[in-house]
Amino acid sequence: MKNLKLYFIVLFVLIGLNSFAQWQHMNGPYTEDIKKIFYVEDTLYAISDFEIYKSFDNGENWIFYPNQSEIKLFKKIKSFEHKDSIFIAHTDSGRFISLNYGLSWQRTTVAVCDSFNIAPFPFTYQYIYPSIDNFKITNTYIYGSSSYGVYRMHLSDSVWIRMDTIKLLNNFLSLFIKDSVFLCGTHNQGIYFSNDYGASWQFGNNSDNDVHAFYTYNNCYYSCSNSGIFKSCDKGLNWINISASLPSNQSYYRFLVKDSLIYLNTVDSVLYVSINYGITWNTINKGLHIGSEYNYLQDITKINDTLYAGFRWSGVFKSIDNGKNWKQKSSGMQYARMERIVSFGDTLLAHTHSQGAGLLRSVDAGLNWETINSVDITNTVYELINDNNKLYMVHSEGLSVSEDYGNSWNRILTMKRVFSAAVQNNIIICGLDDHKTIISYNSGITWDSIHYDDNYGIVWHLQILGNEILVGGVDLYLSSDSGANFTNITTGLHNVISSFDYDGQHLIISTQQGIFYSNNKGATWDTIMNNNGFVIYPRDTYIAGNYVFISFHNKGIMYAKIGDFIWADYNQGFNSIPWYFTANDDYFYSATDEGVYRRPYLEAVSINEIIIDESKIKIYPNPTKDKIIIESKEYKIEYIEVYNLQASLLKRVAINDNKAELNISNLKTGCYFLKIVGDDKTFGFKVLKE
Repeated sequence: MKNLKLYFIVLFVLIGLNSFAQWQHMNGPYTEDIKKIFYVEDTLYAISDFEIYKSFDNGENWIFYPNQSEIKLFKKIKSFEHKDSIFIAHTDSGRFISLNYGLSWQRTTVAVCDSFNIAPFPFTYQYIYPSIDNFKITNTYIYGSSSYGVYRMHLSDSVWIRMDTIKLLNNFLSLFIKDSVFLCGTHNQGIYFSNDYGASWQFGNNSDNDVHAFYTYNNCYYSCSNSGIFKSCDKGLNWINISASLPSNQSYYRFLVKDSLIYLNTVDSVLYVSINYGITWNTINKGLHIGSEYNYLQDITKINDTLYAGFRWSGVFKSIDNGKNWKQKSSGMQYARMERIVSFGDTLLAHTHSQGAGLLRSVDAGLNWETINSVDITNTVYELINDNNKLYMVHSEGLSVSEDYGNSWNRILTMKRVFSAAVQNNIIICGLDDHKTIISYNSGITWDSIHYDDNYGIVWHLQILGNEILVGGVDLYLSSDSGANFTNITTGLHNVISSFDYDGQHLIISTQQGIFYSNNKGATWDTIMNNNGFVIYPRDTYIAGNYVFISFHNKGIMYAKIGDFIWADYNQGFNSIPWYFTANDDYFYSATDEGVYRRPYLEAVSINEIIIDESKIKIYPNPTKDKIIIESKEYKIEYIEVYNLQASLLKRVAINDNKAELNISNLKTGCYFLKIVGDDKTFGFKVLKE
């Protein structure tokens, strides 16, 4: 359950760090549905589901649109188009137009005479106002398609009027206009075309399903559909398939043409480029956050020699080599919802349920993130575990392991949905969806059943500590003989366990009815946080030395000293919903609804537990290569303890004198803590070993 324990031995006054005692929101990962990306008047715009972003530095940083309060009236943005200073948006609350780069907006309406009077039941009549989107803007009109045909709006009156003579049963998916030629792609009904500005329409000789996009080149027209690329050189009457060189097992979503290059995106999120108008194709996926059918390319634009691509669920990407390599450029956009996180050194691995983002990695302590495209799963990730720098991923299709920091994965369990796991050296335990717990003593080569109870429920939480195994679901079971026998240690509590943690002495379980503590392996329980009649929604429970941290859906993060259990919030600088914790040598991390937050563990607890006072005790030299002198004129030093940054005790030396010489030559280069005890006082100092 937990693989790294911090011991918060210092706190409030250590080297003046209390002035910075708050969480830091990390730079990503970001996830936005970028529907449109374009460049106007030295400004790069990106349109997402709920926001309009602007960038003044070629996409390096993004800001919300200045008139954000008015944009919020739009609700969800479904489609967006622009031409020079004219912006048009189709939203959940209607269609809006701006004639001044979005500085002000006006709602557009559909003429009542052009809405449809239908009778779904006898004597019941209602007006249907069509959902108009797929806009195209000309100098005089804005055109849009809907399930009832093509509409046109003059820029001066903001009223939509249906202009075509056809009525389709299913939605138009795409609209293309060039001079007098209009092309409409539909769902399941092929292509309709008009050669007289939409006054009359004909059905093209193409019955292909789901026509998503069009482009034109050398007086011919090209369409993109689920079946590939089609070409017409008679203004839309006849179409031929020209995508023979593309894989036949792919479904194609959309394509975009920029400066003689064609970019084609498949339903399976493979991005192709053609430099010869569809004759041959090459994949260009390096660096892109793809790997899900939901995370497709939605728009692309080019500024000088730089490409910008907007994706369904992973924001904006930038390429300076025509798409050979991409880097995410979404700083300032909406953060991804991170639910699982694990650390190994400065490397973090995190999972988000935001569609298309999936598994992400940071190699610089959370400052920047990249998607890992080598993962062999597409569904839910329940847990990420680090055991001796082996990464284990618990997911709905089994259990996978990586020994190269997530670059490649090997699935070691494929049999049922796996909801939880715990790992200790070569021992792996998994909780399955049939209330069964299985164990492997050889790193997943073979498996045995160790616990089964028809009334037990799904095993959501597991932990191994030496020969002790804890299995949590509706109740908590303990085995002290490596899984041979289990005992229910929560009989009488009758609370479904949200999470728990155990360090060999202290056992804390979190439920929606309260938080409970035992120091005798469940023989007795004390209530250490009562819900007072309200559901408290705890998420993760984390014991760190003498303290326990718990994340709540409705309270943020709370902590208390074990034994006292006086709870205080731990939310300074933290404005999100926390999920799970992890830690490395330097930071305490929380996965949240708005990305990843981190906090130096030296700032962890605002309790004046250890005295930092160089006027009472002196240590020198600091830094040092081998020896440290500790002396005090006021106190007799009883003993000295040396801890690493993970709070593991490395050395304990009895002194019983006012002066001591401590040899740390055998320690690796790095930072350590000295805990000095004398005359019922405890002092703490940080020491740097060169």
